[in-house]
Amino acid sequence: MKTNTQTNPRTYGLIFDENCAAFGIGAAISLLEQNLSLNTVVACGTGVINAMLLASRDIPAMRAAWETPEPFNAIFAKTAQLANRFVSDWGNMSSTIREAATEAALNEPDALRIKSDLHRIFDEKTIRASDLNIVIMTCPENESEARLMSLSDIPDGKLIDYILRAVTLPTFVPDQLGRYKRRYPEEIGLLYLSKAGTPDVITIGLSTTVPCPRYMRRIVIESSEYLEVTFENTKENIEKEITLGRLDALKALGMLEGHDYYIDPTETHSVFDALVDALDKQPIPLSVNVSQDVEEDVMPSVLNLLKQTAYSLAPNRMLSLLEITAKQSGVDRLAIYSPDDFIAAILDALGKTIRCCQPILSPGNDLLKTFFYPTEANKNIPKFCLAYVLFEREKNNLSANDKASILRVMTAEQRLALFMILNIQHLF
Repeated sequence: MKTNTQTNPRTYGLIFDENCAAFGIGAAISLLEQNLSLNTVVACGTGVINAMLLASRDIPAMRAAWETPEPFNAIFAKTAQLANRFVSDWGNMSSTIREAATEAALNEPDALRIKSDLHRIFDEKTIRASDLNIVIMTCPENESEARLMSLSDIPDGKLIDYILRAVTLPTFVPDQLGRYKRRYPEEIGLLYLSKAGTPDVITIGLSTTVPCPRYMRRIVIESSEYLEVTFENTKENIEKEITLGRLDALKALGMLEGHDYYIDPTETHSVFDALVDALDKQPIPLSVNVSQDVEEDVMPSVLNLLKQTAYSLAPNRMLSLLEITAKQSGVDRLAIYSPDDFIAAILDALGKTIRCCQPILSPGNDLLKTFFYPTEANKNIPKFCLAYVLFEREKNNLSANDKASILRVMTAEQRLALFMILNIQHLF
């Protein structure tokens, strides 16, 4: 995937959320590719793995570490196991019992296997030689309460032990009343960076609810898809998370546009501009608003319908209409498109869908009946696809009532996609 790098004179503090996993390493790779200056990295949970990998700034090695899923599946499983084991009793244990319980947990066979994997993945000398100030939430030896520790706080030769504690032991911190509760790295990391006087911060993870100190400028890189923490990751879904992290980071940095897709506005857009011009001047009429008896002022009706969708607040309305069409057509989301390539991808995806459904869409079939009364054999054909075939191939056989009936049972996004695809095909 090609992107244009940007020049940014600021230096950022970076926070890895405890559950950012492979998504986090994808986002970190994107920051390196854009040559952003980073100084302090604060991490907790699986974010510690990403902080240690980032120390080398070796992008191929960062990817390769995550693309072998077995060690990370074991870490996720152990973390969940210990959280469930300790969460209800932690506050009732004496410090001596807590220390004994954590030491015992870290010497169980599965924990020792994880430690062996961490020795294979990380080189302590490389990490300590990094120009980054890495700070991790971990539990020191012979203690039971987690705290932030920089690499200089961790004894030589013990880094892997402290990484093991960071990625497996749950983070319990006492509040002012002495009650133990979970504390999350974005909150702790922001407090740490605030005290360090860091004005610019990037957070990578799922949480965006923690307030940021007023003087801080924060860039939030969050996943545009729900990423479930699972103990059965495959290489394929890890690769997807890495790609998603990279793309969502570029969007957070303002280099890509789009609500669901990733559009580079600096790339070729002559076809896109022609489409915008055509829709402004003379769009093909389509009663997207089925309550209207007479079709007048097509685009106001289209834009009113857009307000009924998840794209109602999106800044670029024309791009939103194309994104809706892309979703309905089945365009791959995890790619960077120029505006013109995005239009081509929509046409290509629609063509593939129609070719797959060709036996059912043949002229001998009653497509109108198939649209309203799908059988078991054709119930999976997208309604948008059937509507397109009806409006395009059967337009001379459809009455005004037929068209209104078809549109009435379609969602707002399906109607908008139909309007757009008919106009795109008419223009090109």
